[in-house]
Amino acid sequence: MTGVEIAKGVNEIIRGIDKDDFRHAAINWGDLKCNSIEVCQEVYPQVTFSYKKVIIDEADPQNGKFCIYIRSEFKKRFHEDIMVVTEW
Repeated sequence: MTGVEIAKGVNEIIRGIDKDDFRHAAINWGDLKCNSIEVCQEVYPQVTFSYKKVIIDEADPQNGKFCIYIRSEFKKRFHEDIMVVTEW
């Protein structure tokens, strides 16, 4: 998937979230969106890992439950694994 397709898919998931599931989370629902995609590569002596990191703006960076939800839904719908990070 391209970065544009990933962002579109993540934003689709965000729009469909039941806000009651995250009512105690610090999230600015009005501006919540996928802001960027980073293509990352970690190189070690024996192995190399490549992955795509999704940056979502306007949510608490400590909100692991939200990140896990987005990652899980994305994998279910699009059959691709991503890393999800939130930031203000």
